[in-house]
Amino acid sequence: MPAPPPGPGCLEVARLGAAALARVVGLGDMHLAPTLQSFAEDGLRGGCLRMAVDMAGCPGMDSTFMGTLVGLSITLREHGGWLCVMNMGAECERLMRMLGVWDFVPALERPLGEPGGLVRLDPESSPEKRLETVLEAHRRLVEAEAGNRRRFGPFLEAVERELASRGGPPGPPDPRDR
Repeated sequence: MPAPPPGPGCLEVARLGAAALARVVGLGDMHLAPTLQSFAEDGLRGGCLRMAVDMAGCPGMDSTFMGTLVGLSITLREHGGWLCVMNMGAECERLMRMLGVWDFVPALERPLGEPGGLVRLDPESSPEKRLETVLEAHRRLVEAEAGNRRRFGPFLEAVERELASRGGPPGPPDPRDR
């Protein structure tokens, strides 16, 4: 596989009936997470219940991207589908295990064949959409692994404050406050 292009990453995507592939090219990060989320949600509305995320061209991920994978996996399961990752490098696997993502997002052991008709999707979200994605992704990580509350609690509070100052959606109540 060729080296990822410099600058922001992108997704190369394809759909075939009820299945979809999203190939991550470059870093899986907070800029690319809203694009993956939108692609998956559009697919789900169109009956796409199975999604593989090809990580061969992804040297690393941030917590927002991993939380987005967790959220998509849960959403697809709730609709009778599934999400998996494939062609995972050692660093991405290490990160997923560290944050408890591995328990929610299975890895496909053998690579799939090369799909045709891939379309490139560049990150195109507004700052508000990106903040909302960051918030939801980190909430999913805290739900997935209790130890993540220590890692991300103050960060979550800061993002909630930032969204509130912009007139964004309020966060759900913290169960610790009861």
